[in-house]
Amino acid sequence: MKFTIAALTILLVATEITPLFFGGGGGCQSSCQSPCGRKKREILEPQVVTDENAICPQSNWKSIIEENIGSDVRATEYAIQSSLFKHFETQFFVTCKPKSETPLTFTANGHAYCGHGDPAIFCVVIAIIG
Repeated sequence: MKFTIAALTILLVATEITPLFFGGGGGCQSSCQSPCGRKKREILEPQVVTDENAICPQSNWKSIIEENIGSDVRATEYAIQSSLFKHFETQFFVTCKPKSETPLTFTANGHAYCGHGDPAIFCVVIAIIG
Protein backbone atom coordinates (compact mmCIF):
# COMPACT_ATOMS: atom_id res chain seq x y z
CA MET A 1 0.00 0.00 0.00
CA LYS A 2 2.83 2.40 0.90
CA PHE A 3 4.57 1.56 -2.39
CA THR A 4 1.40 2.34 -4.39
CA ILE A 5 0.91 5.69 -2.65
CA ALA A 6 4.59 6.55 -3.13
CA ALA A 7 4.44 5.57 -6.83
CA LEU A 8 1.30 7.66 -7.38
CA THR A 9 2.90 10.62 -5.61
CA ILE A 10 6.03 10.38 -7.77
CA LEU A 11 3.90 10.05 -10.92
CA LEU A 12 1.83 13.09 -9.95
CA VAL A 13 4.90 15.19 -9.17
CA ALA A 14 6.60 14.07 -12.41
CA THR A 15 3.61 15.05 -14.55
CA GLU A 16 3.47 18.47 -12.91
CA ILE A 17 7.21 19.15 -13.27
CA THR A 18 7.86 17.58 -16.71
CA PRO A 19 6.33 20.45 -18.74
CA LEU A 20 8.78 22.86 -17.13
CA PHE A 21 11.72 20.91 -18.57
CA PHE A 22 10.30 19.66 -21.85
CA GLY A 23 8.24 22.55 -23.22
CA GLY A 24 4.69 21.88 -22.17
CA GLY A 25 4.00 18.29 -23.15
CA GLY A 26 3.55 18.56 -26.91
CA GLY A 27 2.33 21.20 -29.27
CA CYS A 28 4.26 24.24 -30.25
CA GLN A 29 2.24 27.00 -28.61
CA SER A 30 2.30 28.05 -25.03
CA SER A 31 -0.93 27.83 -23.12
CA CYS A 32 -0.94 31.59 -22.55
CA GLN A 33 -1.85 33.66 -25.58
CA SER A 34 -0.39 37.10 -25.86
CA PRO A 35 -2.94 39.83 -25.20
CA CYS A 36 -1.13 41.91 -27.81
CA GLY A 37 -1.69 41.64 -31.53
CA ARG A 38 -4.68 41.72 -33.76
CA LYS A 39 -7.48 39.21 -33.40
CA LYS A 40 -8.36 37.59 -36.70
CA ARG A 41 -12.06 37.91 -37.49
CA GLU A 42 -14.12 34.84 -38.13
CA ILE A 43 -14.60 34.41 -41.85
CA LEU A 44 -17.76 32.30 -41.69
CA GLU A 45 -20.90 32.97 -39.74
CA PRO A 46 -23.28 30.24 -38.51
CA GLN A 47 -25.87 29.35 -41.13
CA VAL A 48 -29.58 28.85 -41.40
CA VAL A 49 -30.10 28.58 -45.15
CA THR A 50 -33.44 29.76 -46.52
CA ASP A 51 -34.70 30.55 -50.01
CA GLU A 52 -33.85 34.20 -49.37
CA ASN A 53 -30.18 33.70 -48.49
CA ALA A 54 -29.24 30.53 -50.41
CA ILE A 55 -27.29 32.50 -53.02
CA CYS A 56 -25.35 34.40 -50.32
CA PRO A 57 -25.24 32.68 -46.94
CA GLN A 58 -22.61 35.17 -45.67
CA SER A 59 -24.53 38.38 -44.95
CA ASN A 60 -21.40 40.26 -43.82
CA TRP A 61 -19.77 39.51 -47.19
CA LYS A 62 -22.91 40.73 -48.95
CA SER A 63 -22.59 44.19 -47.42
CA ILE A 64 -18.92 44.40 -48.49
CA ILE A 65 -19.90 43.45 -52.05
CA GLU A 66 -22.63 46.13 -52.04
CA GLU A 67 -20.18 48.79 -50.83
CA ASN A 68 -17.65 47.99 -53.57
CA ILE A 69 -19.73 47.44 -56.71
CA GLY A 70 -18.97 50.09 -59.30
CA SER A 71 -19.60 50.57 -63.00
CA ASP A 72 -16.44 48.74 -64.16
CA VAL A 73 -16.42 44.95 -63.73
CA ARG A 74 -12.64 44.57 -63.34
CA ALA A 75 -12.32 47.45 -60.86
CA THR A 76 -15.25 46.01 -58.91
CA GLU A 77 -13.53 42.62 -58.62
CA TYR A 78 -10.34 44.20 -57.27
CA ALA A 79 -12.24 46.47 -54.86
CA ILE A 80 -14.28 43.58 -53.43
CA GLN A 81 -11.25 41.32 -53.08
CA SER A 82 -9.20 44.05 -51.41
CA SER A 83 -11.97 44.95 -48.95
CA LEU A 84 -12.64 41.34 -48.02
CA PHE A 85 -8.93 40.69 -47.45
CA LYS A 86 -8.58 43.80 -45.27
CA HIS A 87 -11.64 42.82 -43.26
CA PHE A 88 -10.95 39.09 -42.78
CA GLU A 89 -7.21 38.65 -43.54
CA THR A 90 -8.11 35.70 -45.76
CA GLN A 91 -7.78 35.15 -49.49
CA PHE A 92 -10.86 35.23 -51.71
CA PHE A 93 -11.66 34.33 -55.31
CA VAL A 94 -13.83 37.07 -56.82
CA THR A 95 -15.40 37.09 -60.26
CA CYS A 96 -17.98 39.51 -61.65
CA LYS A 97 -19.93 39.80 -64.91
CA PRO A 98 -22.45 42.20 -66.36
CA LYS A 99 -25.94 40.83 -65.69
CA SER A 100 -26.68 41.13 -69.41
CA GLU A 101 -24.19 38.30 -70.14
CA THR A 102 -24.60 34.59 -69.46
CA PRO A 103 -25.08 34.12 -65.71
CA LEU A 104 -22.18 32.96 -63.56
CA THR A 105 -22.56 29.42 -62.29
CA PHE A 106 -20.59 27.54 -59.69
CA THR A 107 -20.92 24.57 -57.39
CA ALA A 108 -20.05 24.92 -53.71
CA ASN A 109 -19.74 22.37 -50.97
CA GLY A 110 -20.23 24.41 -47.82
CA HIS A 111 -21.05 28.02 -47.00
CA ALA A 112 -17.84 29.89 -47.88
CA TYR A 113 -19.35 31.73 -50.85
CA CYS A 114 -21.61 34.65 -51.72
CA GLY A 115 -23.28 35.65 -54.95
CA HIS A 116 -24.61 39.20 -55.01
CA GLY A 117 -24.87 42.21 -57.26
CA ASP A 118 -26.72 45.30 -58.35
CA PRO A 119 -28.96 45.79 -61.41
CA ALA A 120 -25.91 45.93 -63.73
CA ILE A 121 -23.22 43.62 -62.26
CA PHE A 122 -23.35 40.25 -60.48
CA CYS A 123 -20.38 38.93 -58.48
CA VAL A 124 -19.47 35.62 -56.90
CA VAL A 125 -17.05 35.51 -53.97
CA ILE A 126 -15.52 32.26 -52.72
CA ALA A 127 -13.21 32.04 -49.71
CA ILE A 128 -9.91 30.24 -50.25
CA ILE A 129 -9.54 28.31 -47.00
CA GLY A 130 -6.71 25.95 -46.24
